[in-house]
Amino acid sequence: RKLGDSALYLSLIKLRHDQGVAINDLAAEALALFPSHLALQWIAAQLAVERGDIEAARPVLEKLTTIDVDTFFDPELAYDKALFRHLSAEPLALCYFRSGRYDDAARLYRAAARTSPDPAACDLKARFAQLRAPG
Repeated sequence: RKLGDSALYLSLIKLRHDQGVAINDLAAEALALFPSHLALQWIAAQLAVERGDIEAARPVLEKLTTIDVDTFFDPELAYDKALFRHLSAEPLALCYFRSGRYDDAARLYRAAARTSPDPAACDLKARFAQLRAPG
């Protein structure tokens, strides 16, 4: 299988998600077939956050947020830069918030606000996390 073949899975996952159909099994199957696919890794991390498994989600989201969008190159796939910005920063901030790492959560919510289509929500979450931070 070529990494480019993963587009069919991504389309089906999006369609089923939009229809309100559970995508956990399909996402797991797609990730098993294409383990290096960053968008599929992100989907798996999102599903982990949704079920409260922040330990599974955090390493993936941390990896995605450290990718430099201006220099990153994948010879087989093109990724939306948002994947490495607010789409990963916001759920990672939630993981940090749930772990009591309020300063880190506030920092990531502020970073997400810079590229998010809803910066006001990210800014509000950043302020709330900062209020919870000690000191």
